[in-house]
Amino acid sequence: MITTIKPFRMLFLGTLVALSAPCFALDAGLINDFEDNTVQGWGHPRTNNFEPTVNVDSSTNNHSLSIIASGQSGAGSRLLALNRSAVWTSPVSSDLIAITAHLTWKAGPDLSVRFAFLGTDDTQSNATWYVSTTPVVITDANPTVSQATFPFEDLLRVSGTAGLSEVMNNIQEVRILHSAAPSFKGDITAGSFLVDNISTVATPASSESIPVPAIAVAGLAFVFGLIARKHLQ
Repeated sequence: MITTIKPFRMLFLGTLVALSAPCFALDAGLINDFEDNTVQGWGHPRTNNFEPTVNVDSSTNNHSLSIIASGQSGAGSRLLALNRSAVWTSPVSSDLIAITAHLTWKAGPDLSVRFAFLGTDDTQSNATWYVSTTPVVITDANPTVSQATFPFEDLLRVSGTAGLSEVMNNIQEVRILHSAAPSFKGDITAGSFLVDNISTVATPASSESIPVPAIAVAGLAFVFGLIARKHLQ
């Protein structure tokens, strides 16, 4: 037996489906917490006698990413870690406004911690880099910042020609580094710090800003109209 669904019932069902489906994607939340005792894609590309040590610190009950540099010489001695994993090279949602992280100073001078983003460009020599203009400073006297915030609006282009939105839609690499001035290279410094609970933050949603699918609005109006007609008869 074939059951026929009347047109207004089909529309009503379609309305329910439209209302139950997500209206937008929100890629916000915890990205790296290192509780699986792995570096979760963070590391350093250079291999030499002075390259930084990037590993997981589990000296306490909590796991954190440890970044240590000897400050000897060459690019490998710069105090930084980078990530090229899929989670960090996916297009950034337009709702995202900042990155937050838990930072702890461990050794060395006062550290100016920044995030840097690499985007595609015509040539690698002309690669576009955006870096946090305002660093979060951690020191021996004030070693811990529980929720360091790095707003995207604070990012400064230090090389290349691509716009920020273009870079955020085509990220090739993310870095967390110490640099006294805005730079994607990081300073040659003998020092170390811990990073934990790296998260992305989105603009708080309001009821006025949440889009409702047009089919849902039309469907509800149609259904309520039928109900009203039935009661008037």
